[in-house]
Amino acid sequence: MVIWDVNLAAAEKKAEDISLNGGNAAAVECDVLDKTSAVKALNSTISMYGTGDILINGAGGSRPEATTSARIDFFNIEPENLNKVINLNYMSAVIPSQAAGRVFAEKRSGVILNISSIAGISPLTRAIGYSSGKAAMNNFTQWLAVH
Repeated sequence: MVIWDVNLAAAEKKAEDISLNGGNAAAVECDVLDKTSAVKALNSTISMYGTGDILINGAGGSRPEATTSARIDFFNIEPENLNKVINLNYMSAVIPSQAAGRVFAEKRSGVILNISSIAGISPLTRAIGYSSGKAAMNNFTQWLAVH
């Protein structure tokens, strides 16, 4: 198993925890919002293990600037703040899927698993950027299954 994370120290800690519990894990620094970084992480993974079989996309999150609150209402949320959160929850699945999916398509084997949220189906919080990004990820997952 290889853990890709923008925070290499966090990935190394998780890999160490897995190894201490009998697993086999390595850490690779990766900004999943950057295509070059995702391809580099994939190449590092392939150099360690020879191939890849499963991609689990689990990046995501929210930011106060893309969430309605007593401090900021819907009409004052800046589009660039929404875009940052939507990208974090949507493009963080698309970009790694492009990189790993190419390998899977060439070898005619592989699995892409996208971890989403109920907020992508029914927005239950004030986090408009998060809900919108997860809804986009859900749609992408269905689209990719057909593709």
